[in-house]
Amino acid sequence: VYSKIQAVGLEASPRARGGAYLRRVWLDLTGVIPPSTVAAEFSLAGGGADRGEVIDELIGSDEYLDHWADVWTVWLTGRFDSGNNDIMLLRNWFRDQLDKNTPYDEMVRELLTTAGPTHEVGSAQYMMRYDLDAEELAARTSRTFLGLPLQCAQCHDHKSEPWTQEDFYGVVAFFNSIEREQIYEEVERNGRTEKQYIGSYLRDRDIRQANVPDTGVRVDAAFLDKSPFSASSARSARASYAEWMTEPSNPYFAKATVNRVWSYFAGAGIVDPIDWFGVNTRPTHPALLEWL
Repeated sequence: VYSKIQAVGLEASPRARGGAYLRRVWLDLTGVIPPSTVAAEFSLAGGGADRGEVIDELIGSDEYLDHWADVWTVWLTGRFDSGNNDIMLLRNWFRDQLDKNTPYDEMVRELLTTAGPTHEVGSAQYMMRYDLDAEELAARTSRTFLGLPLQCAQCHDHKSEPWTQEDFYGVVAFFNSIEREQIYEEVERNGRTEKQYIGSYLRDRDIRQANVPDTGVRVDAAFLDKSPFSASSARSARASYAEWMTEPSNPYFAKATVNRVWSYFAGAGIVDPIDWFGVNTRPTHPALLEWL
């Protein structure tokens, strides 16, 4: 960062003073300003308290867990209403994973492969948010977890990136395996017993292909980096896709993740827009991105 600043003839901003630093780190990590008692203690210490210690104390706090559960839910589903019980299931699942310090790759694998009753399994609400639409999920997961604008190849070959329409539907094929069975419970209403919908049960079926609309072409599930995928694999198509996405050798996953988090703290991504890693959006600091 400093070498780039010097190369373009700029000067780095001075180190934030104690009070400003405390407010910034609280807002970044908890979404709220520090309580007056905390600010007073920090001020009495001359603002010279160990700044790393402040961060360590906040990470894992209730305020941190609440805030970052909200942040991740918004990143995955958009703005949400706390009165939406389904989305709150997902939000509370995120909070629980953060509290357990679950590795990020494990969280993503569960989001992509979740099964079971949606009214009990919080991670299932990510896919339910998009109504299990395979095309929507192919586009959303590519943007969110890989930083790739694959949605532009849904109707035609991408105009500025190497992705083709068949590439897009190769990813769609992984999500075509999802099926659901609606779950009802009996309730008494006005002296009568009625069935009330409470959720769906998600499972996988053995489908690993997708139709490209208006072409008559049917494509097999295929990874974006062209690495081999065995259609005869005993595991579900979703599980294969999730494993490919999160394995250390994936060329997109880690970079997209650190770029998103960097953008949150710095106000702009090293690649910007954050979901457009491509030919025309090169990183401003390639060495920094690789190091992160």
